[in-house]
This record gives sequence, C-alpha cells and structure tokens, in this order.
Amino acid sequence: MNARLFGLDWASSPADLLSWAQGADELITGTVDFRPSISHFEHAFRAASELAAGPQEAIEPELAAVLDILERLQTPDALTADQLQRLVQLADLCRCLGSDDLGIDLRELADDWHLLHRGRLLVPRLLPSVRLSARERAILDAGASAVLAPDTPASVEVLNSNPLRLRFLAGAPLDPAVVTRMCTLWSSVSGTTVLTPNERGIDATVLTTADPTSAGPITRAARAALQPAARPYQAAVADLLHDLKNQLVAARLADSSPADTRTARLQQQLAASRHLDQAHALTARLRSTTSLLGPAGTESVDIGSFLRHYASGVLTRLPGSISLSIPDAPRSVRVALDEGGLTAVLDNLVGNAIEALLEGGSITLEWTADDDEAVVEITDDGPGLPLEVIAALEAGERVRSTKPGGNGLGLLGVRSLLNRAGGELTTVPAPSGTGTAWLITLPIAPSTAPEDL
Repeated sequence: MNARLFGLDWASSPADLLSWAQGADELITGTVDFRPSISHFEHAFRAASELAAGPQEAIEPELAAVLDILERLQTPDALTADQLQRLVQLADLCRCLGSDDLGIDLRELADDWHLLHRGRLLVPRLLPSVRLSARERAILDAGASAVLAPDTPASVEVLNSNPLRLRFLAGAPLDPAVVTRMCTLWSSVSGTTVLTPNERGIDATVLTTADPTSAGPITRAARAALQPAARPYQAAVADLLHDLKNQLVAARLADSSPADTRTARLQQQLAASRHLDQAHALTARLRSTTSLLGPAGTESVDIGSFLRHYASGVLTRLPGSISLSIPDAPRSVRVALDEGGLTAVLDNLVGNAIEALLEGGSITLEWTADDDEAVVEITDDGPGLPLEVIAALEAGERVRSTKPGGNGLGLLGVRSLLNRAGGELTTVPAPSGTGTAWLITLPIAPSTAPEDL
C-alpha cells in the first residue's frame, strides 16, 4: 500500500479495476480482519487511473466549436435549434462537473423520471436496487432526455443488473451525429459510466454493484477514485453558459414577435440587437476562459526569455502610475508548459495586480530554478488579497468575483491549468509586508539538458 503498487496495474481499465477490487475484497476480508484506510486506496487508485488513461477532455473542444459558431452569429434567426441544444447540453455538463451532489438509488431516479416526464418515458416497474453517484445519475438523466421527442413516448429497458446496463429507446428517429456527439461528451464525465449509440437509441453501462452494502473497502475506494473530483470553476462556466442561452433565447423572441406598427418593429429589433450584443459579450468572456479550462499543452518554453518578452509587452499598456520590473534571463531553462498556457496564467495574475493598484504602485516579476522545477514570483505593493479570497482558494472553492463583469473563474482556472501541468499556485506574504505575492511552481521540461540548467 505504501508503495502504491497494490492492484494499480489494473488502473487503465475501470471495469478491470472494479472487478479486481471486488475479488480482492472477497479474498482479503474473508481471511483477515482487514480495515484499511479507504482514502489511502482512493488516492492511489485515482493517481494511477489518471496516469494510465489520461484526462478525458471532450468538453473543451465542444465548447470551442460552439463559441466559434456564436461569434459569427449576426442575426437571432440564424441560430438553429441544434446549436441552442448544444449550448444547453454544455451548461448541463459543466454544472455536473462543478457540483458534488449526493447520489441516488436507481428506483428513486425512476420515480423522478415519472414525475419529470409525465408518462413520456416508460420505465419498468421492477428495477434492481443500484446506488448511483451524482455523476452517474446525471449521465443517465442525459441519456433519458436524449431519446425524448414531442408527442412521442420513449422507453427504458434493463438489460443487466451487475454491471447495470440500461437501454433508452426512442419513439422517433434520432440524428446519429447528434447522438454520437452526446454519448462522447457524457461518457467523459465519469470513469464508471459509458453511453453508446444503438440503432434505436442509447445504451448505458454503469460499472457498479447491484447491492451497495456488499461492497468492500477496496471496491468502495476504487469506485470513489473513478468519480472525478468536483471542479468549482466549471460551475462558474455553467452559469455563464446559462446566461448566454437566456440572452440568445430573448434575442430570438424579440426578433420573432409580431409587431403592429413600424415603430414597434424597430423597438423589437433594437431589443433583439441588445440581447445579441450581450450574447457576444458573454461569448467573448467564455472564450477568454478556454485557455485556462483546456488541457495543459505538451510543449515547453524557455522561462527566462519568455518572461522578459512578456513583461516588455505589458509595459506598453501599463498606466504611467504603475512600474513593472523586467526579469533577467541569465540562463536557459525550459518549463513543461506552453506559451499559451503561461500567457493565460500571467495575464490573470498580472491583470489582478494592475487592477489592485488604482492609486499606482509597482509590480515585480522574478524567477529561479533548480534541476527539478522553476518558480516564478509575482508581487505587488497594493492592498493585498481579501481574506475571503484566501479562504476560498485554500478550500478549493469557487472565488466569488467582486469586479464588474467578473465571474470568479480566474484563480481557480489558473490553479487547475498549473496542476494539470504538474505545477502549483500558492500565495505567500509579500516581501514588503503589504500587497500580494504569488508563487508559480512549474516542473522542468523532461527534454531539458542537464548542462543547460
């Protein structure tokens, strides 16, 4: 256990890992009084699964594709129903990724479907008792919603109980491309649940035990490791996507409503134009977050020369009351993050420093490196971080922005991007005793030659 070698060779396959874990529980707990630390196993399984399988980032490319479409949108009537549905689905996905809700039993979920869909979704009366996580529940909800159509009932069949396999059957033909895209997106949400298209709808496979009370400690740890941790900044993205959808719908309604007079029609066109402008502004804000929400790149950058070039560019747009030091580049050290990712990180932290120095001040960029990692320090002599921001960051919670138009995405997004690159973001006391100081820690790129360090 301490060497983290216990069953980790199965981590590349969720099904194999859970099968092994169940067998290990039967063998060990039936032989000795085995009371392991579940969190120890969960941490080891999670790390091994992420290393073996790699991050399943299907949502960011879909978000970028939808934003491309919306940026080119010139009139409300050009927005199609499919594009609007893709936007709604993205909001649901991000809200699912950003939350850490309680689970539910399959039978309780079926009762919810009866109430929500009011007879449009036919569900068997006899269902196995299977405990679902919040992520698994969200994926099955998405599968059920995908096969529903107006005035056409759909149905659910139970194909197997352990592992749980459900079949969602549509009453009307579905668009294969839409269904395939939907299955790919939702299958990336959890390592325990997969959606696959079939000729008449969607199949869902949930890797779980029919009786949740029978799961042993190793199985519980493996299942927990396959459920990605909640990412609070995704909840902020979901809020923006929801607001964007509302602005687009309002623009379509204003544009399509009947008008009795020419003046009334002009007023409706003005209202539609305003809503569309708001939608474009939200699209731009979402676009600015994609560099933080996307996966870290595989390229590297020379940290010293990059920081000098970056600081020189910032100087050209700084107010005259703020000074910025340009760091030296005495040697070549390449860090494991590409230029786009590092630019996004610095834009956020330096931008926050500039906004904090309303009455002027100074910003300092410095860096150092050893054989394993490089550290960039960004300091300012402003008023410092509010205590609630520090507390939220330490707890890994979403930071509520106090800036006009702010969304609280920045710092959590920066930390997420750095973590995926193997780095860290920490706040430390400012050297001058006042102001804010950030430390960005980044691993040295593997290709860096030892003599260059």
